[in-house]
Amino acid sequence: MKVLTVCLNPTFQNTLRFTSFKIGEVNRASEHYLDASGKGMNTARIVSQLGEQSMLLTHLGGPRVEEMLNLCRKDKVEIIWADSKSEIRTCTTILADGKATELVEEPYAVDSSTEEPIRALYSEAIQRSDALIICGTR
Repeated sequence: MKVLTVCLNPTFQNTLRFTSFKIGEVNRASEHYLDASGKGMNTARIVSQLGEQSMLLTHLGGPRVEEMLNLCRKDKVEIIWADSKSEIRTCTTILADGKATELVEEPYAVDSSTEEPIRALYSEAIQRSDALIICGTR
């Protein structure tokens, strides 16, 4: 089955693990990870992990587009994207003392010229999809 996920709020997820974390002090992470993320990418990744063909329709922009594309390929997600001319945000998770703390950047404004290409890409991608998932918070 080929599943198309649509989500227009991509993010880099930076995860830092600490043995302990103290506000106002220098804290050195014992582990760190960088992943393509956002509700849509997380959904598309799970679809791929379940053995289905996974496509994600989104927008990307700024200097880190190629990095995002490489992370998506690593997760076996075919990414279909339009250039939004806006940077991809980064969210950071701090894992310490048995707790998770999320530091979430607000998304950057998406150029209005992105709408038409997204609609065209959607019309093409839905034709080769067996299922559709639409997700996100906005």
